[in-house]
Amino acid sequence: MWLLIKIINEHSHHLQSQGLVEYANKILQQKLSKWKENTSRNDWSFSFRFVILVINNSWYWSYKKILYELIYGCKPCGNCILVNDLYKKNIYDEEDIPDTI
Repeated sequence: MWLLIKIINEHSHHLQSQGLVEYANKILQQKLSKWKENTSRNDWSFSFRFVILVINNSWYWSYKKILYELIYGCKPCGNCILVNDLYKKNIYDEEDIPDTI
């Protein structure tokens, strides 16, 4: 039975991609922490939307474009209508979203 199992002792071929994910997570965590510090809010799910908007609209001087344009090749179309409607109704958490909107 054990003769059919091949043990491979190798590392991932794309180590740099894991590093990029860790770097992006670090940036997101820093920006969420700063938002929490500036607004005195503890619900990261509320601030997540705004932090992502700030990150996506950050200007990169070397490319003379915002991050969203670099990734998707076009300018952002605007905010999500559903999310805006939920915020107008003071619904900030996923658990509070009603079954019918």
